[in-house]
Amino acid sequence: MGPLVRRLLLLTEPALLAALFLEVYLYHRGLTLADRGGWGLVPLVFTPWALLATVLAAGWPRRGTYWLYVGASAGAVLLGVAGTGFHLAIHAAAWGQTLDFRSWLGNPPVLAPLSFALAGLVGLVPLAGLAPGEFAADAPRGPLARALYTAALVPGAAAAWEVTAGHPGAALAPVFATLAVVALAFGAQLPALLPEGPREGS
Repeated sequence: MGPLVRRLLLLTEPALLAALFLEVYLYHRGLTLADRGGWGLVPLVFTPWALLATVLAAGWPRRGTYWLYVGASAGAVLLGVAGTGFHLAIHAAAWGQTLDFRSWLGNPPVLAPLSFALAGLVGLVPLAGLAPGEFAADAPRGPLARALYTAALVPGAAAAWEVTAGHPGAALAPVFATLAVVALAFGAQLPALLPEGPREGS
């Protein structure tokens, strides 16, 4: 797998996480810590932190950020599996309900948490066969890409702070701002990633 494909997949996971954050927020908007033991808030808190981990891994691919990214992606898989079990326990009237396509988009969406598992697996694919030390070879080249990844940390950290402080609604704009800046960073890096394209900054 070449660096271009790896970067595309590294961009796909944060895009999925941002979309899932919006979906979970809209569905659980009225949830409080007292409801269902607060378990419904777990994906709202987890997602911006996982998004921030993907930004760090994409902008500064090092051994440490490699394992941070692996942990965030694996956490998304575990969250998806555990969340599906939780949804089945409280929402599914019968096991046959899981065979209904409305189980994904219905009210309640019984199988929707599996989308987190998908996002995590998509994030782990570009790391297949890639040693932590080799991960650094995909470091952004050129000042523009590096500056944009640095800029993405600001809304990413703001989103993580807001959900940790219990204000998931205030994290919506920073989450999508993070995604937008990361997409711009990928665009700035694209010439250097194309097999026959010029190296960025050259």
